[in-house]
Amino acid sequence: MTHSELISAIILAASEKDLALLWNNPQGAGMVARSGQKPTFMRWGLGPKEGGGLDIIGLRNSDGKFIAIDAKGGRDKLSEKQIKFIRWVTMRGGIAGEARSVEQAIELITGG
Repeated sequence: MTHSELISAIILAASEKDLALLWNNPQGAGMVARSGQKPTFMRWGLGPKEGGGLDIIGLRNSDGKFIAIDAKGGRDKLSEKQIKFIRWVTMRGGIAGEARSVEQAIELITGG
C-alpha cells in the first residue's frame, strides 16, 4: 500500500466505523498570485511553521478530541519535529501518533 493509499484507507475506515471525522493534511509553502497581482508567500496545512505537521487531522466523534496521525510505511521514521508536534498535541489532551496500518490508526483513535 502506498503512503497516499494508507492515508485514504485510514480516513475511510474511521468514517465507516463512525469513530472520527478526519482530513488529509498536506503541508507546504510557496508563492501564489492571481493574474495581475503581486505574488504573496503562503503556507498551507496544519502544523508548526518550521515543519513537523502530521498527514491526517480531525476530531474524534465520541468526545471531540483533536486527532493528528502520521501514516508511515517501510523504513520511514518520524522526524524530530514530528515527535515534538505529537508531544505538543498529547500534552494538550489531543490524540497523536504514528500509524503503519489502518488497524494501528484505529487503535490510536479508540485508545487515545
